[in-house]
Amino acid sequence: KQQIEEPILVSETNISASFSDKLPPFISVREDTDQVNEVPEQPRQSWWVNFREQNPDLEKFVGENIISKIGILILVLGISYFVKYAIDKDWINETARVGIGILCGAAVMGFAHKLRANYTAFSSVLVAGAVAIFYFTIAIAFHQYHIFSQTVAFVLMVVITAFSVLISVSYDRMELAILSLIGGFAVPFMISTGSGNYQVLFGYIVILDLGILAIAYYKKWSLVNVLAFVFTTMLYVGWLATTFMDNILAPYFGAFVFATIFYLIFSLTNIINNLRTQGLFSKIELSVLMANNAVYFSVAMYILNSYHPELKGLFVISLAAFNLICALVLYKKFGLDKKAIYLLLGLTLTFVTLTIPIQFNGNYITLFWAAEAVLMLWLAQRSQMVQFRFTSVIVQLLMLVSLFMDWEKIYKIGNDIAPIIANGGFIAGLCAVASLIVASILLRNDTENTSMWGINLNPTHQRKVVQILSLIVLYFTGFFEINYQAHQYFTSFYSAASLPVAYHLVFSCALVFFLKKQHYLKIAIGFALLNIVLYIAFFATIPFNELQENLSLTNASTIAFVLHYISLICVVVLSWIVWQDAKASDSLALAHQKWFVWVASLALVYVASNEVLLHGL
Repeated sequence: KQQIEEPILVSETNISASFSDKLPPFISVREDTDQVNEVPEQPRQSWWVNFREQNPDLEKFVGENIISKIGILILVLGISYFVKYAIDKDWINETARVGIGILCGAAVMGFAHKLRANYTAFSSVLVAGAVAIFYFTIAIAFHQYHIFSQTVAFVLMVVITAFSVLISVSYDRMELAILSLIGGFAVPFMISTGSGNYQVLFGYIVILDLGILAIAYYKKWSLVNVLAFVFTTMLYVGWLATTFMDNILAPYFGAFVFATIFYLIFSLTNIINNLRTQGLFSKIELSVLMANNAVYFSVAMYILNSYHPELKGLFVISLAAFNLICALVLYKKFGLDKKAIYLLLGLTLTFVTLTIPIQFNGNYITLFWAAEAVLMLWLAQRSQMVQFRFTSVIVQLLMLVSLFMDWEKIYKIGNDIAPIIANGGFIAGLCAVASLIVASILLRNDTENTSMWGINLNPTHQRKVVQILSLIVLYFTGFFEINYQAHQYFTSFYSAASLPVAYHLVFSCALVFFLKKQHYLKIAIGFALLNIVLYIAFFATIPFNELQENLSLTNASTIAFVLHYISLICVVVLSWIVWQDAKASDSLALAHQKWFVWVASLALVYVASNEVLLHGL
């Protein structure tokens, strides 16, 4: 018996040991029961404790980091002061001054190379100082001394940029690559003369982006990718804003071509870089992927709106097809991170949704926010990223603000007549309602609260707010459209006013039935009573006002008289709902008061007498 049990005990121990080796550090295994128990996480250490752990030798940290940087600053300032003193005394001419600057940079570079083996951090700082000396020396030689032509200065700075890139790879220091990137983007400004040759400028930026991104891909420096995208976007958008403002002869085609090239570079680079590293997309990389699409879409819409407006729909559907092809190919062939796949599919759905309404004039921003809000919420549920959930809420608010701005612009009386239904205000309203309804459906299965920046989001409360907003937006979408078209096509004020009144009462009846179905009985009865009071106080007088207007202006309009039957039917239905509720339940305590019966009787007599008088007249 002992001979049989011994190997079994040894086997259990070995299994337990091998199993515990594979567990994360915060889980331990009890050898006697083979159960997994969670150990509470250790409290977070302060920044000072973390700093001391990473830098146990404070003297070494101060000497190699702080004092070394102060030393190189003093060295550069000292050389600069000596050269300035010599220039002020006219000891050296302009050409010699430039030569001294280049020799000083070369001396600093050589000294840095000597220290490379034993003092890597300090040598990197020296290299950065040497590259800065080269840049400013050539810039001064071109602008102030006019020693070089613009072409020669440009070529020299390109050589300096290429040299700094090679040094960053050789030293394996990402900060040097970032310095090279900053210097490369600063070159056009250093040698600019205001001629505005955008082909040369953006051709140079394309070559610079490809070179920098290739090195970032080789060295796995994702931060360099992000900075290259940010700098390129800032430079291009700045040029676009200054060149195309009130300029009919602006280079639309060239601007669109370079925007497309930049979009393809950063889209493919971002994806290929993650395929090579076989890693998950970080939050910043996902943001860059989405921002790249947003910037390209906005820029292209701005260009095509003045260049070829008829091609806007074709452009949007092409953008959707590109994202869909990327998602399908990368998922099936390479197994790309699912978060990125969801983002690409979401962008595809967004652009497909925008294709048809984008052909109408204006309202692009509202439509984009409406689609983007649903996309962000869907991505939040798929990827479990809290940032997307909060972004969807922010985008929904932006959508509502943009929608009300569109309504104010389109439905302002006196503007050009907008077509019935097929106008930007009505379509934007319907898209906003659809966005809110889809968001409410997506929130139906969410049960967990999310928090960020001290703000807590409860999905149940969020869904109720979204439903209320969808009803409000739906009401005003129809109300503004009917009110606007009625006043555009009918000369009689009260005839036109009777249409939105009838719409309001019909919508109110439907809303009361919806609230009763959702078991909001008190709210439904209160809303019904409110509309009955509004009818008696205001709406019932509209047909009389129309009749008076006909007599004074010799009109023969009977629109308000005909439509008042619809309003009267709605009031009768609302009164019947209140009466049925008063008999069946106690949701309305006022219905059991004696004075309420007198008020209801007075209202009934008033409405009946009003009808007799109206028909007699």
